Amino acid sequence: KRYLSVCFGSLLLLRCVGRRHRRHKKLPFNMTASDSLAAVAPNVRSSKATDNKLFDQEDVKTSLGDGPLRFAHQERTVKEQIDSLSPEERACVDALKQRWEKKDRGHVFSDEMYLRFARCSPGATKFNEEAAWKVMKKFNPRYLTLTAEKLEQQMLTKTLFVVPSLKSKDGHDVFYMRPSRYFPSKTSTEEIIDNLAYCMNVMVEKEKACSEGIAFMANMTDWSFKNF
Repeated sequence: KRYLSVCFGSLLLLRCVGRRHRRHKKLPFNMTASDSLAAVAPNVRSSKATDNKLFDQEDVKTSLGDGPLRFAHQERTVKEQIDSLSPEERACVDALKQRWEKKDRGHVFSDEMYLRFARCSPGATKFNEEAAWKVMKKFNPRYLTLTAEKLEQQMLTKTLFVVPSLKSKDGHDVFYMRPSRYFPSKTSTEEIIDNLAYCMNVMVEKEKACSEGIAFMANMTDWSFKNF
């Protein structure tokens, strides 16, 4: 009886949600994040995206509310991000793409990856073409094929993971590490590195993390020589 009640309740909820959504005006699929935000939340004050910055999520939440917020754009598109770059930054991204695709290297990166290499170039100054180029040449494209499904058993150890919904005081996503859960005799070096690479890749898919960085939390409880 409990199972049937849960099923019936779920179906009723879905039906109500479906009716509610049918009353909303449909938006074209080719709308940009800025366009769709203006359409569904006209009362939001000038979006930071129009000033070449990130969305003001608090403004969006205030205007939409928790329910509709689930269906709002959380990120600017890659095209919008690239179009908002300064001439010097855009030149760096374009140069990296041209240099890489000038000859056959076995694979081609997406525009998102060219932008990521430029933004995350080593050194104090970002969008450093030469620094980014050195990283690109050594980058293993296998890391882009990693999925949570492939790493399920390792992820379940909760040694390295991104904490859902947790933010630092500056609004950055948090990467969590618990080294006492790592045992070299059970987990290979490749597995733990893949775990790390997957988490980093997922985190920098977000514009804020890619542009400003992430928060890092290390829990050293019970860490000992057995974890070496």
